[in-house]
Amino acid sequence: MKLVAFILSYNLPSLTDKIWTQLCNLHSWNENERLFVFDNGSDKDKISIHTTHRSETNRRSTGGWNECMRIAREMKAENVWLISNDIEFVTATDPVKSIYQKLTPKLGCIHPSLIEPVPGYAYPWMLRNPNKRGLYEVKMVDFIAPWLTKDALKKINWQFDPAFSLGWGIDWEATYLIRKAGFTIGVDFDSTIAHKTSAVYDGGLDSLFANRGQYYNAAHKQMSEVLTKKYGPDWYNEFQK
Repeated sequence: MKLVAFILSYNLPSLTDKIWTQLCNLHSWNENERLFVFDNGSDKDKISIHTTHRSETNRRSTGGWNECMRIAREMKAENVWLISNDIEFVTATDPVKSIYQKLTPKLGCIHPSLIEPVPGYAYPWMLRNPNKRGLYEVKMVDFIAPWLTKDALKKINWQFDPAFSLGWGIDWEATYLIRKAGFTIGVDFDSTIAHKTSAVYDGGLDSLFANRGQYYNAAHKQMSEVLTKKYGPDWYNEFQK
């Protein structure tokens, strides 16, 4: 299978349906390139009509993505694209074709550029720039819609550490391990997405947190604790090497 792409959906079927439709309009999918929707334990009345796979319980983002990668591995995927449902493409470029054109044996992960989702966004190197076109190599990318190659996925054993149960930290660790294995990380400035930041939490749909602030604090704390335990207190500087 040349490409297996998954949209991860939780309780916001209208967003999932919108990005599904947009991706189908932007790219002609075929039997060797499959677009799926993994429902991550949504309420029974909030499941996208395009759902192809479903968990009965909410595995949160890390657990959901790990299930998607497990399925992709079983399908012998050469490339895996993990797509958050709260995004939309703001460029008319076929993103699949654009990424295919930039793939090399040493490129382990590539991500579309972004419109700044919030003021002071922590990853400015990913932001759309009218003076940039093509592929730019970077240290890491925020995992909003990361495309990973089979060889890079092998280096992380086709999964993110479940200890990052709230989702933060998987991008820092995965891109670090992929680069450490000799692969590069890139941003595609020929395709751009807008991210409706934490739409699920703003909608009050995750019962564990009352609001976005509670989620951010808990996720940041968990990320720091896990990465410090695994790589030491200077993990951030280590990951910049």
